[in-house]
Amino acid sequence: MHNKLLSTTVIATWIGLLFGSSIQAQSQGTNHKNAPAVKQSVAELTAPLARSVVEILIGERTVALGTVVSPDGLVVTKASELTDNAAIKCRLWDGREIQPEVLAKDDAIDLALLQLPSTGVSAIDLTNQRLPSAGSFLISVGTDGQSLGLGIATVDERKFSLRHSNTSDRGYLGVNCSPDPKRSGLVVHEVIEESAARRAGIRKGDLIALIDERPLSQVDQLVREIRRHKADEAIDVVIVRGEQKISIQALLGSQMQFEPTDQWGGGPFSKRRFDFDTVIAHDFPISPEKCGGPVLDTDGHVVGINIARALRVATYAIPVEAVASFVHTHAKPAELPSPASE
Repeated sequence: MHNKLLSTTVIATWIGLLFGSSIQAQSQGTNHKNAPAVKQSVAELTAPLARSVVEILIGERTVALGTVVSPDGLVVTKASELTDNAAIKCRLWDGREIQPEVLAKDDAIDLALLQLPSTGVSAIDLTNQRLPSAGSFLISVGTDGQSLGLGIATVDERKFSLRHSNTSDRGYLGVNCSPDPKRSGLVVHEVIEESAARRAGIRKGDLIALIDERPLSQVDQLVREIRRHKADEAIDVVIVRGEQKISIQALLGSQMQFEPTDQWGGGPFSKRRFDFDTVIAHDFPISPEKCGGPVLDTDGHVVGINIARALRVATYAIPVEAVASFVHTHAKPAELPSPASE
């Protein structure tokens, strides 16, 4: 009864905030769904999750959120952001930073399962079996039990695949780099997972000095050299690692050309944002580094995990049933949360 009364109050508050004061809010440039009054209206629903959401860091950079799914320290997060397992840390509600063990990844739903030591965290409930329908209000939860904002489910749960997906035949190396101010060459800042660069052994911090015997000093030179080749063609690369000069051969891969694109812009978007087995779509734009946290309905039940900022006003969440199935598949029996009652 309490939850029903709370839901009614919350919805009435949102409607008043979203529509009743729209002219004033627009003149002030306020984001209605992220307004302090909206967040305050759902505080009673989100506060119990204060110890259930962690930050996922690679080095010192936050790349995603993680959601605690077991009191034994199991955490689910966005798998495609975990580019370097050795550098992953979880920042807890009290500021502690702990290196987790990566137990499993599932590319189909882009989830990873991490194991923390027993840390006093609080797990979400994975037993909710009521999925939101189109038009339902949803609440995205961040760290410290704070609401990120209010969204509305735009469609019922569905499989999401690229309608016109295609793969370019242009060669793709898979590095992000920039010019070195002291040396001739490009410093590698990121090596994309499962890319030609990764397979060839190029590492973060390497200096790419030559491609096919041509010296490099600007990123556009690297782009031009790669574009001379098609996928599955080999290039000769000279890198400098420390004091060592290394000659390697990289067999170029191909890069997926993602569609549809959002003609109105509004990024940044998640690097992995399409081709999920099943998603709930809502219209609150979560920033990519805030994906991985839970989504609630107006009764405070967890309905999914935000997985991707996909378009200007579209965020996708993995339904709680799929999350529970992933956890039960990969966790040890002693670590499993209680199953849903029949």
